Amino acid sequence: MKKSWKYLLFFLLCLAIALLVNLPIRQVLPHIKLPGTVRLAGVSGTLVHGKAREVNVNQFPLRDVSYRFKPSCIPLLKLCYQVDYAQGVTEVAYDLLNGDTEVSQARVEYPATELAAFIPNMIVQPEGRLELIVNDMAIVAGKPAAMSGKLIWRDLGMQSDEATLNIGDYQVDFSGNQQQYDFKLSDLDASLEVDGKGDVN
Repeated sequence: MKKSWKYLLFFLLCLAIALLVNLPIRQVLPHIKLPGTVRLAGVSGTLVHGKAREVNVNQFPLRDVSYRFKPSCIPLLKLCYQVDYAQGVTEVAYDLLNGDTEVSQARVEYPATELAAFIPNMIVQPEGRLELIVNDMAIVAGKPAAMSGKLIWRDLGMQSDEATLNIGDYQVDFSGNQQQYDFKLSDLDASLEVDGKGDVN
């Protein structure tokens, strides 16, 4: 009789794991506290792997997004995912106990001309590529609580009707929380030497 119970418990455990693995991601998303600035479109798949046509973060789109589950975080009671998209890659960890989210090793790159569309009435057309690297970001109650990383503007330039100006690569390192962000501005062997520090409250 005891052996029968063991087999039954093992069967139920396997069944629960199988159901969890094949759980549609659409049933999970309503229970995850995403920041209000994040919008998802065309999401499909399961809890283990899937894709999204687009993830919009502060109006900036991440396209052709795919994700896959990383089981190494299970002992920490977290759901961890490797997320790949057309402009880069990141890792996301969701805490099952408090609902907080951690983002690490995120990278995204955009042409400056594409980002310029979000800034009205620009006198000149910016040139180059903007690369954002987020080392760590904590999201608590759906809002960013702390973040560190760097922003690199490669081939910084401006385009006008007469000519195009390119003065090289520049970098802004940043770190901080909801109260204050510290930043350091530097050039990467560019034409114009820049070195400075500051903070934003």
